[in-house]
Amino acid sequence: MCKCFVVCPIGSSDSPEREKSDRILNSLIIPACKEVGLSVERSDLILESGRITDQIYQRLRTSEMVISLVDNENRNVFFETGYRFALQLPMVFLYGSEPVQLPFDLADYRVLSFDSEQPDLSELVPMLVEHLKSELDKYDWENGYSYTFANGKIQTATFRKTGVFYTRYQLPKVIKDHEREILDSRRRK
Repeated sequence: MCKCFVVCPIGSSDSPEREKSDRILNSLIIPACKEVGLSVERSDLILESGRITDQIYQRLRTSEMVISLVDNENRNVFFETGYRFALQLPMVFLYGSEPVQLPFDLADYRVLSFDSEQPDLSELVPMLVEHLKSELDKYDWENGYSYTFANGKIQTATFRKTGVFYTRYQLPKVIKDHEREILDSRRRK
């Protein structure tokens, strides 16, 4: 099953921040991801030993999708979001606070905005499903690579296992040699 990694403020186990993140995760993110065939992980729910930051970076590099809750000024959330953004891999932004101006670098991206205090977040699931589908449709995971396309050509490729990113002019020979096959298989989908 494909994975979705959730970037959000977490806070201590009994904090209002954690309560809000848990509510959004359980009533909005998990149902929407389940509908599009994604399993969900969040850093505090990783059940393996090791350095937390290494595990976070690994998931930011290798998850098929990242959902980022950018509704407060949590530096970790913005750092992790920027890390994923630099890899040019699928990401959906959620904003669950009072309307305020988003940071400049996010202001022109589609963001699913909602009031996180509203009683029933499940009514937002169909909208998040559409955001996820739209973002996932821009990418094609094949042969361990994620591709972006424009003008009938592969523009970028990211090797999923390591997160190594290639521009059109740096594509490994194996991708260049099979570009026509990759594009044809994409058209058949």
